[in-house]
Amino acid sequence: MPREAFKPVLCGTHISYCVSKQRRTMQDLAELESQIHYLEARNRQAGKEILRQQLGLLQEQYRQLLLREAKMAWQVTQSRIY
Repeated sequence: MPREAFKPVLCGTHISYCVSKQRRTMQDLAELESQIHYLEARNRQAGKEILRQQLGLLQEQYRQLLLREAKMAWQVTQSRIY
């Protein structure tokens, strides 16, 4: 059986939802990236442990959002539209 037969089928509404969620995720990523750069600059100046902890938390959030965005993009590319 061709591989196409095993792809999940998504309706246009679900794809629209995924695209909308992906757009929000990209906005969140941009905001977190901005915060990360700001904290990196502050961390270089102050060198305080609290800033390093905040930076670590933001970087983890950023990684999680990247992972979520990649999963949504993969889901959409692996689906058939009906």
